[in-house]
Amino acid sequence: MDGRLDPLNLGAAAGTGRYDPQALKKVWHRLARFGAPHGG
Repeated sequence: MDGRLDPLNLGAAAGTGRYDPQALKKVWHRLARFGAPHGG
């Protein structure tokens, strides 16, 4: 991962099994609603 928050990296994180699926789901919903942060 390159430090960016985007759907590709979020999917990669979900595929590792290292993170709580419900937490990733919350992040996904916020990303979908508000978009990725700018200037990162």
